[in-house]
Amino acid sequence: MSSSNTLKITDNSGTLSGINYVSDSAHVTSGESYTEPAKISQSGRVFTITFSADRKGSSSVADSFNTSSGGTAFEYAASGGGGTPSKLNFYFTLELLFNTAQGETSATLNVAQGHYMTTNNWWLGGSIVTSSKPSLDVPIAGTDKTLSLPLSGNHDSFDLAQGSID
Repeated sequence: MSSSNTLKITDNSGTLSGINYVSDSAHVTSGESYTEPAKISQSGRVFTITFSADRKGSSSVADSFNTSSGGTAFEYAASGGGGTPSKLNFYFTLELLFNTAQGETSATLNVAQGHYMTTNNWWLGGSIVTSSKPSLDVPIAGTDKTLSLPLSGNHDSFDLAQGSID
């Protein structure tokens, strides 16, 4: 029986309208059991993502996450982060749906679980992640505008703050 791993994303921006699991996107340490897809629920502005998988870190999963996400500039962990992870238990990809005054748009986001000190910690990665000033920077389809949402959190949750469109 796999372990239950839960990540919460709280949208304080009012722009995140949904989250979908990208089919067959799970990368799990070899030999560890897991179940796809991740379960996603929403209560108000809080999205809860639960992925059932055993937790054994490996460098091969971390290497794949780092390559898929684009490296240090596009990876962020609110707890135990900085740089790129050397070992991860697993990662998978989500499609985030946004609704802005300029229109609807979507973007993909890698979410990964590693281990830091005595806790499992979550990482976000991908072209929309800016680690130098933690934020999600989402191009708005059909425009030259970008939705920029400041990002904060801890080992098992992330918060999207009120953002701007530039």
